[in-house]
Amino acid sequence: MSKITSASACALVARLLESGQTPDSIAKLLDGRVSPRTVYRWGRGETVPQNARTLEALQAVADATAPVHH
Repeated sequence: MSKITSASACALVARLLESGQTPDSIAKLLDGRVSPRTVYRWGRGETVPQNARTLEALQAVADATAPVHH
C-alpha cells in the first residue's frame, strides 16, 4: 500500500468488527503489534497505523478473517 490513511485503516477495522472480532481480538491477531485501544482508535479514524507494515498486517488479517462480500 502506498499511503496510510485513516479511511483505509478505519474500513479494515470496520470489516473485522462486522465479522464479530473485537478490538482485543484484532490486536491479538496482529501479534501484539498494537494495543486494543489503538485498534479502537483506528476504527474511529482518530489515528492511523504508524507504518506501512502494520497496515499491511491489518489488511492480511482482514482478508483472512473478514472477506469482502460482493
